[in-house]
Parts: sequence; C-alpha cells; structure tokens
Amino acid sequence: MTMSFFQYSFLVIFCYSSIVWCQSSDLEASISEDNCEFYNVLEKLIPCGKDGYVQGFAEKYCPQFLSQRNKFKNIEWNNGVHMCLEKTMLNNLRTMSEPPSCSQIYDWGFNSHSNCYLQPIADQPQISFCTLSASDIARIALIVKGGIFNRQSIVQVQQMLKFCLDHHLRNVTFT
Repeated sequence: MTMSFFQYSFLVIFCYSSIVWCQSSDLEASISEDNCEFYNVLEKLIPCGKDGYVQGFAEKYCPQFLSQRNKFKNIEWNNGVHMCLEKTMLNNLRTMSEPPSCSQIYDWGFNSHSNCYLQPIADQPQISFCTLSASDIARIALIVKGGIFNRQSIVQVQQMLKFCLDHHLRNVTFT
C-alpha cells in the first residue's frame, strides 16, 4: 500500500510536532543499567545545551556512578536508581502531546532523584537510600560533592532525610 502525498505530508507534520513519540523507541532502547546512552539520545532529540539537565547534570554524574558501581555494597540500589531515573524521564516524555521545553526536562530529571533514591525498584522496598550502609552514603556524597549545594538539592536531601527518619522510627520497637 502506498501513501498519498496528503497522507505522507500529514505523517511528516505529525512526527515533527510529536518528535518524542516518533523516536521514543530510540530512547527506550537506550535505557540500560550499564551505560548512560539514554541521556545522549535525549540530548540529540531535544538539545538543551550545557545549562540543561542532560549536559549540566546527567552527563556529569551518570558516568561517575557507573564507574563507582562495583565499589557500592548495595549494587542493586545503584543499578535501580540508574534505571529509575531513565524510566521516569521516559514516562514523563510520553505524557506530552508536543516536545517538552528544556526547563520541563530539567525539572523532571531533578525532581525524580529523591523518589528514585528512596524507592528505586518498586517491588523491593528494602532497597532504599534509607537502608544504605554508611560507606555507600559516603560514596554518594563524594560523587555528587559539588552538585548538592543548590536550593533544589538541599530541599531534596531534607525530604529524603525526613523520609528515612520516619522509616526508621516506624521500625523501632520499645521494650
């Protein structure tokens, strides 16, 4: 079956206005716990430059977490966070009827961190930032050292600490 010029033109216009869906299979295929390719594909699809989430944050920290992965006592947490961040971004992209702005991508990426740190694998609540060893938390701090001193990061760290404190208090038994 061949397309008429009208059908072809409509498809091209639709794909241009919905570029994320035309190429979301590329994004989905690039999700992996073994590399940071997802962010390269996302930046090519929606270029936001050095001030965007991908170049300004993800491309800086994703490779560092990967290179340190085998030094974590809880490798499942590290892998889970990696996958959670990428899948959350993809799910947010799929909710859009047109390509998102760079500020939307930045907000989605950044706002997904605390949830992915606290519950990276939905059906495994025991894998959480709250249950990490002191050495794993120290390793995270060393990796992100300069990146946590902005307002958004401080708020997220406070939220995570409150969540973990609540989590630990719920599990305390008094005798």
